[in-house]
Amino acid sequence: MKKIDFIFCILLFLLFSCSCVNKRERIKINKWVVVGNSITWHPINENWSGEWGMAATSKENDYVHLLDAVFKQNSDSSSFKISSAVNWEIDHNNFDLKYFDSFFDGDEELVIVRLGENPQDINNYEKNFTKLIRYLKGLSPNAKFIITDIFMSEAIYLKEKIAIQKRVCDQERCIWVPINHLDTKRNRNYVGNVVNDKVIENPTVANHPGDKGMEAIAEAIIDVLEDIE
Repeated sequence: MKKIDFIFCILLFLLFSCSCVNKRERIKINKWVVVGNSITWHPINENWSGEWGMAATSKENDYVHLLDAVFKQNSDSSSFKISSAVNWEIDHNNFDLKYFDSFFDGDEELVIVRLGENPQDINNYEKNFTKLIRYLKGLSPNAKFIITDIFMSEAIYLKEKIAIQKRVCDQERCIWVPINHLDTKRNRNYVGNVVNDKVIENPTVANHPGDKGMEAIAEAIIDVLEDIE
């Protein structure tokens, strides 16, 4: 390679590297809330030994804390809360939305809604998902709202629920982040892997994203935030 060509390649590399850094530096999130299911947070039980997003190998490696690390690059005061919505997923027809009140202060800059794997009944799902999003927006009216689709491809009524969540996202002027394409063998965990000194034996736990999957989810959200900042 000629010397001038080599120098040109280096300059191009530096240019694009700087562009990415500058783009990421524009993401300034001081206060945010995540509303999600076990991929976002799960307590310790007989099948799971952590208190973070199932099935990352550590708290630092789940998608929420990966996002937190990025946000803290640009704001020392960045903070977040996690609100579990598993019970809403299980019984969205009867769930009392006031449960979410204590997780919001009203001045959040970002709200991420990351759920959909667990609902087994899609009767009234669109109506109830709309009510959920509108209620959360009422709790934090000035926040950007991100809604993702569903990670687990084995989820029942997968296509129907993704279509519903996308429709509601568009209607309520939220930001859509597709993640179902990230559900690959490389990004999932697996039976026999050791997490927090405990072997994963439960296939449901194993279907959750591993570290690579968590990183991919975080990157998908960051990419969208970069585009709108």
